[in-house]
Amino acid sequence: MSEKKPIITVKGLKTHFPVKGTKKVVRAVDGVDLVIYEGETLGVVGESGCGKTTLGKSILQLIRPTDGECIYEFEDGPQDLCKLNYKQLDKARREIQIVFQDPQSSLNPSFTVYQSMSDPLKKFGLKTKEERRKRVGDLLEEVNMQREYMDRYPSEFSGGQRQRIGIARALSINPKVIVCDEAVSALDVSIQAQVLNLMNNLKKEHNLTYIFISHDMSVIEYISDRIVVMYLGAVMEVADAETLYKKSLHPYTQALMSAIPVADIDHKKNRIFLEGDVPSPINVPSGCRFHTRCRYCQQICKEKEPEMKTYIEDGREHMVACHFSDEKFAENNEAEAE
Repeated sequence: MSEKKPIITVKGLKTHFPVKGTKKVVRAVDGVDLVIYEGETLGVVGESGCGKTTLGKSILQLIRPTDGECIYEFEDGPQDLCKLNYKQLDKARREIQIVFQDPQSSLNPSFTVYQSMSDPLKKFGLKTKEERRKRVGDLLEEVNMQREYMDRYPSEFSGGQRQRIGIARALSINPKVIVCDEAVSALDVSIQAQVLNLMNNLKKEHNLTYIFISHDMSVIEYISDRIVVMYLGAVMEVADAETLYKKSLHPYTQALMSAIPVADIDHKKNRIFLEGDVPSPINVPSGCRFHTRCRYCQQICKEKEPEMKTYIEDGREHMVACHFSDEKFAENNEAEAE
């Protein structure tokens, strides 16, 4: 990308859920700062329960954040989505859409494809049935399906076809940003590749920005321009895909990388096994929230939360929240020089 233009800026975003019958809260998203640039695919990755889906829904305002800002760059100027009421959010709904994880439950089984896709078209401009049917047919063809499928029900399609319908529905009102929440995790591997290639093609054709949420590091590597690594509601590391996969600095990211399967039986990876379970988001550890499972843990890690540090190499920005990232950055450079 040339000059990077921010389209969404997240500042100190927190989404906490009260625990019934107590004064405690689940800190699902806990102080996230993030910039999403126009035209990029931002991958969000982490273990189950790390807060990545809640982050995506909080940006969309499907779940209202507890605190923080989510500034979207509208054509008439930036606005904080967190401060808009539900009626005012209609303006944002037109520009930010979502593709859900389960292609079956995201479609109403009682509605035909046309009925599922026509409501947003009716709400945002296409008043006549003829216009809506033409638009739905065009969208289906764009995702490599036949026009006549619009009069069929979701049960008549495979999982891959249903996800294509979900993508077509998200595209129906010409959004600028699409949040993809585990959009291919429910599909077979061969179908995953087809859907990912389709999404890449649609991104180029429509100049889309993707926030792609997944737990699959291979999928994230394939589709992402930049990657955010989350753990227990917070961001651990942010870098472009090439840098993250070659020179990851955070011990948590390194452990995730070591778990990626390799097809070559002669190539053995040094698997990093994380000890213990992920702590509860109700009782987040003091200091670095990863210290209970970190092989490099020292006293400072238990007492002080690390600040997000930024490194610039070859014009690329690499951000990491670790007390010992300076040493790891130096080690990477020495290894590359050798």
